[in-house]
Parts: sequence; C-alpha cells; structure tokens
Amino acid sequence: MGIPLEGQSLVLTGRFADVDGEDARWALIAKGARVMTSVTKSTSALIAGQGAEAKLLAQAAKHHVQVLGEDALRALMDGATLAAAAAHASPGRTAAPLVGRSVVVVGAPRRGTQAALAARLTQLGAEISKKVSERTTLLVLCSPTKDGLDAIQKGIDVLREDEVDALETGTALTAFFGRRDVSAPDPDAFIASQIAALGAELRAIDTAGERWDDAITLTIMPNGRVSVSLRALDGTPAEDHVRRVLQRADWPRVVATRTVKVPIVFG
Repeated sequence: MGIPLEGQSLVLTGRFADVDGEDARWALIAKGARVMTSVTKSTSALIAGQGAEAKLLAQAAKHHVQVLGEDALRALMDGATLAAAAAHASPGRTAAPLVGRSVVVVGAPRRGTQAALAARLTQLGAEISKKVSERTTLLVLCSPTKDGLDAIQKGIDVLREDEVDALETGTALTAFFGRRDVSAPDPDAFIASQIAALGAELRAIDTAGERWDDAITLTIMPNGRVSVSLRALDGTPAEDHVRRVLQRADWPRVVATRTVKVPIVFG
C-alpha cells in the first residue's frame, strides 16, 4: 500500500474535541502530507475545528479549497486517503461555520429567547452584536421588525431560525449563500442569465391561483451584498421566497453597484 497522503498539502486550524492538534499534525506528516500554516490555491484541504481562524476560512473560500471537520481528520490519521476522508463530512462543513460573521438577532424567536439563540450562534463562531450597523454581515430574522426589514433592503445576508438549526446539525453555509466574487466580463449579462436559469424555482410559490405580472429588481454591491425586491408583491411571501432563492445563487464581483430589473410572472 502506498503513502495515503503523499503529495497532499493540508492546513489545520482550531481546536478538536477528541484530537490533540500537535498529535494530528505529526500523524498527517507520517502519512505523507505537507502540513502548512496558510491556505493557497495549491492547498488540498483545510481541516477546521472549533475556533477556526477566520483568515484561513476566508482563504479557503477564495481559492475554493475544501473544508473538512474532525471526523475527516480522524479518518486521515487512521490512514484514509483524502478522497475517502472527505466522504465522512458534508462539503464546506466546519465546526464553526459562522467564524468571521458579525451577526444580529432580530425579532422574537419561536423557541427560547434572543439570548439563548445568540449563545447558539456564538458556538457556531459568530460575533454577536445587538444592533445592525455597517459591520453587520448576517441577520438572523426571527420575526419582522423595522430594523430587520431595513437591513434586508440594504442587502445584508439573512438566515431564519430553522436554518440555524440546520447549521448546528452540519449543513454547510453554502446551502444558504452563494458566492459573491465570480469573475464575469459582463456582470449585467451574468446577473440576467442567473435569474433566467433560476426562473422555475423563482416562480415556485403558491399564489392561490392568481396571476401576477411583476418585476425583480436585483442589486449587487461592491461589498458583496445582494438586495432583492419585487415591484408589485413587495413585503409578501412571494418576495421573501424570491430573495431566498437569489441569496443561494452565485453573483459576480463588481467595482460599482449594478442593478438589473427582470420581468417575472407568478401564477
């Protein structure tokens, strides 16, 4: 049998519940891996535990490097190949998926209190703030409030309570948010083609048999924020549905704010 990790470049970050970090490092080296301290485009995988370094997670996202958790790490230490170990965890899963996110909880949770929900988010790596500001990068919307709706209109990413539950059970953050840095020579055309490709999913909402001629206004900002609104059905479940679909899509990197209006028919 060959050396299972020969030629693989790995990076470790954070704390692991049942594995000592230094023991893991030497075990991976013994299996043939190069264990590095920074993530580059040649990195094979980032292995992240609790308290994973935000800079390394950002580098992994930039270079499209897979992020693995402790279950995959144990498999590697036991002699698995990287491909086999990756099968032990969901793509993009980390023990702290909200590292680097400044999060505000808005509204009254269906279960428990805002403080309890904030504590759960902290365990996922979030930095909790009490009020929405320019630093806010994620809103956990429990119920509508003026501050929450204003933040949504500014394009701040949004999660719901059930989606926080999903993160805690291992769902990757990429299930809720697409990339915001796709290179596109013609951003307007890219945006229009994305909306067209998502047409069936965008229209998949019950309008009780009524037909609505509407228009999507989608704005991409240089800071990566994505703002979505409907002309006729603004503030309705239809608009919320459209926003969630488009939030999951990939969007181009822009140097100036781009706004595209696209007709859509519901019903």
